[in-house]
Parts: sequence; structure tokens; C-alpha cells
Amino acid sequence: GMSPQTGLPQNNRVGDFDPFALPWLMERTGKTLPELLQTLANESGLAGLSGTSGDVRDLENAAVEGDAKAQLALEVYTTDIRRQLGGLLVELGGADVVVFTGGIGENSAGIRTAVCRQLEELGVVLDGRANVGAQGECEISSPQSRVKLWVIPTNEEIIVARQVQKLLQG
Repeated sequence: GMSPQTGLPQNNRVGDFDPFALPWLMERTGKTLPELLQTLANESGLAGLSGTSGDVRDLENAAVEGDAKAQLALEVYTTDIRRQLGGLLVELGGADVVVFTGGIGENSAGIRTAVCRQLEELGVVLDGRANVGAQGECEISSPQSRVKLWVIPTNEEIIVARQVQKLLQG
């Protein structure tokens, strides 16, 4: 995409959005285009869907307590991940590995479970125990899984250091 607004819904960003909805929203809300873009960029996504928070940890806690909007936000999020993953698996003819990383991928067994749900036909079989106990870098796929599933912690500092080293070496 041209901006960070495309793709998955984020904590406060809308994610993929039909541009033809903008005139409709302008007519019904009386907001200008810049006002709507501000809302879509900063007050939408998971926070907008839940009405409370865009933090997945907060949403998971609220969903456990019965908050239907928090559950909806999590379902929209994981459904979009599954849609993207499924499209990539079809386009690539399968995969060797799927990696969960970043704050959510590293720390949310619930999100990993929801993403891998009913993907056995595509070769993705999650090991429930390994998933719940995942800490640090570890494999969470079942022995029956054709696609390996891994949790790998993000280490942005090492990536930056490697790029600086490469630049300095010419």
C-alpha cells in the first residue's frame, strides 16, 4: 500500500478500507475528507471496533470478561490475518514456515490459536501445549504439521546494527 493504513487493522488504524465508503460517510456524518482521514488513521482499527482499546492484551482480557465488542475486534483482526495467510499459501503453493513475531505474535497464544484454527488441510497444525507454553524462540507446530510454526522474538536493534555494518563496509 501507499501508506501504513493498508493491510491488517491496527490498534487505531483502520487497515484495508473501501475508498468508495468515504463519500457515503461524508454525507452521513457531515465530516470533511480530512476529518474522516484523521478518524480512519487515529481512531479506528481495533480501538474503533472495541470502543475501548487497540491493545490486544486489553481486548483479550475484556473478551474473556464477556465484552462482545472486544471479541468482535479480535475476530476481525484474526480473520484478516487468516485471509492474508490463506491467500499467500495459495499464491505460493504452500509454505515451509509461518513465523509469529512482534508483540502480538510473540505474546498471544490466543491470537496464534485463532490464526491457525482449521488450517489442517493447508498443512498447518498447531501444537496447543507448545503454543501456550511458548517463550522466546521456539517451534509451536505439531509433528503432523507440514508447515513449521515458529515464534521468533523481534530484534529490531540487531537488524539496524547489521544494516549499519553493511553500509560502513561499503
